Amino acid sequence: MLRVLFKGISLFLLIQFTIIDFAVSAPDYGDPIPKPDPLGELLEDYFEIGTNYNIQLQIFEEGQRLTFNGFLNHDFAENLRPLRTVINKIKQGKDIEIDLNSGGGYQQYFREIEEKVTSRCQGDCHITTIVSALADCSSACVGVYMVGETRIATSLSNFGFHSAHIFGVISWYDNYAYKALKNHPDTSQWANQNLSLFQNIEMTDISASELEESGIFTNYSP
Repeated sequence: MLRVLFKGISLFLLIQFTIIDFAVSAPDYGDPIPKPDPLGELLEDYFEIGTNYNIQLQIFEEGQRLTFNGFLNHDFAENLRPLRTVINKIKQGKDIEIDLNSGGGYQQYFREIEEKVTSRCQGDCHITTIVSALADCSSACVGVYMVGETRIATSLSNFGFHSAHIFGVISWYDNYAYKALKNHPDTSQWANQNLSLFQNIEMTDISASELEESGIFTNYSP
């Protein structure tokens, strides 16, 4: 009986020391090597935080990337300063990616983003808009998204549609997002067939997987 107990204890200690030795001697591979950005070397980086949003512009050798996250309130004039500080840095004639994750906001502010991008491109650069996996592009955000000649989404991207409104009381369907969709050759038919989406104040969320035939995006990954 003692012999069996002794063997059991010996085996237990052997296993413990083996585990400890493995943990101590496990190789240290160091920090992962960052992948190079497809746009090349980062030359300039601008980042600003507003109320309920942040915005970043990165200038690379081969292009520029504008990233917007959050909601643009209509009731804070001062809240536009971070937005304008960044979009005024957009380079003339340089290809741009616009990465969006936004529930919308005051549509005139989103028009400012569109107008600044298009004025700096003027046909001399390619505009790509992106709604990544698990990201959202709703309400006025859709208007900016439709500026892209290349528009990227995944099956886990989400789009939201509703009517424009003032404090939830006065509403109208002919808003910024609807006009962008109605006036675009890829989406005009879909917009007119789904006019009811833009007549309801309540947001209707639709995943990109349900919008494959809409023409809203040009590049889609399941």
